[in-house]
Amino acid sequence: MMIYTSFILSLLSLSIISFLIVRDMRCYRNLVFFNPFFWASIYIAFYLILPSFFVTEINYYFDWRLSEDSILYSSILICFYSFYISIFYYLYPSSFRFNIEFHDVSCSRIVQVLWLVILVYLLYVLYLNITSFDAKAAFSYAGEEKDVFKLKNLAYFLIPITVFVFFKYKSTLIFIPVVIISILDLLNGSRTIAFIAIIPIFICYSFHRKSLFIIPGLIAVSLLLLLGVLRTDNVVGGVPWYLSAIGEFRETYITLPLFIANDDYVHGGSIFHLLSAIGAGVLFIFRGQISETYVFAGKFIAEDVDRGYGLASNIIIESAYYGYAGLIFTLLAFPLLLYVTRSLIMRSPLINAIVFSSITVIILRLVFREGLYLSLGALLLIGLFYLFPVFLLNKVRWRKHC
Repeated sequence: MMIYTSFILSLLSLSIISFLIVRDMRCYRNLVFFNPFFWASIYIAFYLILPSFFVTEINYYFDWRLSEDSILYSSILICFYSFYISIFYYLYPSSFRFNIEFHDVSCSRIVQVLWLVILVYLLYVLYLNITSFDAKAAFSYAGEEKDVFKLKNLAYFLIPITVFVFFKYKSTLIFIPVVIISILDLLNGSRTIAFIAIIPIFICYSFHRKSLFIIPGLIAVSLLLLLGVLRTDNVVGGVPWYLSAIGEFRETYITLPLFIANDDYVHGGSIFHLLSAIGAGVLFIFRGQISETYVFAGKFIAEDVDRGYGLASNIIIESAYYGYAGLIFTLLAFPLLLYVTRSLIMRSPLINAIVFSSITVIILRLVFREGLYLSLGALLLIGLFYLFPVFLLNKVRWRKHC
């Protein structure tokens, strides 16, 4: 009976979220990409609601031994969360009005030189990867991939550079460096860096062409899901293809019913753990010492599960690590953070709004995959060390405006 109740709650959650997403897209088309509530709703649908429909099969094939009570509690929380976010989404749709035309875009020569230097470096890295390509590595999962060439750093650094230079020249050739980064990431069997690189392309081009690009977007998502299917067999064999296809979403969701009733996990973190999780991003030099002093939610889950491969956390279960009071506070406060972000984007010049929207999409994915507080730390890190320097360099002029 509890399983059927859980299914009904998941169906209700999906119906509410889907209605608001479709309504917003019909009214405002490509402007939805600037709205944090749109992206939060998308992530709720994929990372929490979608896998909840398959919880019985996930439980069986991966032998999680979930109790019906835990499954029901998880569905109730997801339904409440979906409804709560939906209220804000209904009140604050994607009704953006930007008053800056493309010919007003400012792009300094130093930013253009940086784009060229990064392109040359990435072409060199691409050459090295092609000459030493290992097809087995591209279709297997062996834990966390090593970023030898610092592609993730470059992907973040390229977000503002790509936006500035693209709207200066309005040419798709400007996207060559981010396409190379995506190819390199996929060649190494990963998808995370490719996602970071693709988002600015998607938002820039959709706004420039005033189109939603639904078909290309679905094709890109399908290809990434296909890679997930091809990479799953070396983790757990004999799993149906559709469970493999939702692998990232499945692993993110499953930690909720696994730990929501775990007394050792709930209340395991203190306010000092929370503050350290936020500070770990900016204080990356001391990240090793911080992680040794404080066990964060994700690390607790990984050590407790101990199956030889990573499990993602999510915003709901991460907040429960700080007690039920922390769970309630996080779930209630998160839409307020989305509202502040939406206000910032709405009041920003067009080009800045595109940069901020790209970062918002990337950070929100981290929020739903890893939790809110570590993601806030990552946001501070990206803002201080990747966005701010480029914005500052874009103010530099040599002889005249470019």
